[in-house]
Order: sequence, then C-alpha cells, then structure tokens
Amino acid sequence: RSLKVKNVDFLDAPVSGQTIGAENAALTFMIGGDAQAFKRALPAVQALGKLIKHVGESGAGFAVKAVNNMLMAVNLCAAAEGFTALKAHGVNLNEALDCINASSGKSNATETILPQRVMNRSFPLTFALPMLAKDTGIAVDLVRQARLSAPVIALTQSLIQAASDTAAPNSDFSSAVKMYETWSKLTIE
Repeated sequence: RSLKVKNVDFLDAPVSGQTIGAENAALTFMIGGDAQAFKRALPAVQALGKLIKHVGESGAGFAVKAVNNMLMAVNLCAAAEGFTALKAHGVNLNEALDCINASSGKSNATETILPQRVMNRSFPLTFALPMLAKDTGIAVDLVRQARLSAPVIALTQSLIQAASDTAAPNSDFSSAVKMYETWSKLTIE
C-alpha cells in the first residue's frame, strides 16, 4: 500500500559531511520528497545539519548524494594520477600542492583529502571505500536511466570499484589512491 493512503509522508534525506560532520551537527542534507513534508520535517533536521536543501521529489536526495560522491571520486582519481606524475618527475609534492590549491586545479581532493589523509599516510576510516563504490555505481545507474552518455563517470566508477575490490578490508575512501601507487610503484607523500 502507498504511504499516502496511511497519511504518511516519506522523505529521502541522504547526508554528506562524514563522521566529523555528524559529531558537530554540521551535516549537509539533500532531501527529496513532498515540499510540505520537507517544511514539517525541517526543524528536526536542523538539529543535525548545517546546510539543508530540498532538492526535488522523492529520490532526488538519493540522486544528489550519488552524483556528489561521484564528483568527489572523479577529483580523487584525477588528483592521484596527477600527483603520481608529479612524483615521477621529482616534484616536491607539498610545494606543488600549495601551488595547485592557489590555482584552478584545486578541489576537495587537493585541499583536504591529499594533505589530511594521503600524504600523511593516515587514511582515517570515515567513509568506507566500498560505500563510495556503491555510490559511484548508483551515479552510473542514474546516467543509464536517463539514457545519457557520461564516459568520465563510467570510467571513474570502474576505477573506484577496482580500488575497492583490491583494497584491504575496512579501507577509507581515500585509500583508493593506493591502487595508483601500486601501478606506478610510487607513493604520494
């Protein structure tokens, strides 16, 4: 039976912000569903979130979360490839990172993931690599359902899935760069 028949509203409300965002009540909510139900739920959600957006009908939150994580994965793969090339050319990666983060190549991957997880070799588990692989798979499914062509998304999903398949159990998403390190026999540090 439909939830509407029972006078129940459903909102899909995925979040972004990892463990630290949850601990600090600073999550980003991408909420899909009925606009009136969103307005009723907003006060409760505000206790947990910093940015709360109604992004469309039911399923829209799910879609935004998958595409957001796909974009992060694209940037992470590109940063891993770029920094592997820089390392191969003997470039000081810390100095290069400063230059890139003051230039057009910056992204969350270069501003946060590389310096706080990869280059210091900490790889703290806040978002599991298999979860990222799941989300990138969802993004590919969304593209297929819309009958669109998205070769960067498809390639990135394949790379993230391969990284997940070969990673140690309980690996953080940032450990996807280890696949590039294995291929190149270079460490991004």
